[in-house]
Amino acid sequence: MTTGERPQSKTGSFGIAILATCLWGLSGTVAQILFQRDGFPPEGLVTLRLFIASAFLFLWLRPKWPRAHTGVIIMFGVLGILPSQLFYFLAISYSNAAIATLLQLLFLPMVAIYEIAAHVYKFSFSHLAAIALAMIGTFLLVANGSTISFHVSVLAFVFGTLCAIAAAFYTLASKKLTTIYGSWPITAWGFLIAGTASLPIGTFSLIHEKFTMQIFALILFVSIFGTLFAYGLYVRSLQRLTGTEASIAATGEPIMAAVASYLLLSVLLTPVQYIGGGLILVAIIFLRNVIKRT
Repeated sequence: MTTGERPQSKTGSFGIAILATCLWGLSGTVAQILFQRDGFPPEGLVTLRLFIASAFLFLWLRPKWPRAHTGVIIMFGVLGILPSQLFYFLAISYSNAAIATLLQLLFLPMVAIYEIAAHVYKFSFSHLAAIALAMIGTFLLVANGSTISFHVSVLAFVFGTLCAIAAAFYTLASKKLTTIYGSWPITAWGFLIAGTASLPIGTFSLIHEKFTMQIFALILFVSIFGTLFAYGLYVRSLQRLTGTEASIAATGEPIMAAVASYLLLSVLLTPVQYIGGGLILVAIIFLRNVIKRT
């Protein structure tokens, strides 16, 4: 079966992955506003964003069910997309967006270790250097001031780590599916399956919620830009990138989150955080040059 999508160069796919993760960073800050200012439940936001995003995709694409890979697509939605979103928001609610982002980025070494073991790509110093720079930069960017100290609750750590495991799973699971069916149909079905699985807890959390126009606008932003476009573009980048390459592009997320936090919440960065952001940019540029040579 052909995907029907125009082939992308590896450099173009890397750019798409960076754009997707920037959208995640921006929507994460918007979600934090919903949680902290409006007291909106994370479980309810997950259910709403998944169904809103899947509704747009089904109206646009009307995708056929990937019958030959039923089990894989169900696992992609239930074990990948749903927990990656739910646990990320729960980690934010028990700590903050910075800590949740750091814990989520643990999926980068998870994916790299798997792909090296599976011989997806040959281990090289270039990839190791890019991974190390990205992880150090992310650590510094989400550090708590110049002391680089963290105060993480047990629940925040557990939810953040589970989010990383789920992100690693959907990064690896979606690669084969997108090659066969295309990124947008797989994303549509993944959202619908994940949204349906989230209904029991999501619906219960929304029973007594009051929706204002402002809250609805923020939910719509998270659903369209932070869900539909972000996941769709990221999954599409995996048609040409390895999971490790796409994961390194994902370290652009905390940079956008930091910019959005400054613009929307007036949160200023410390000198240490600027250094961290700079290291992430160096890692991304370095890997982009590695990709050009491959």
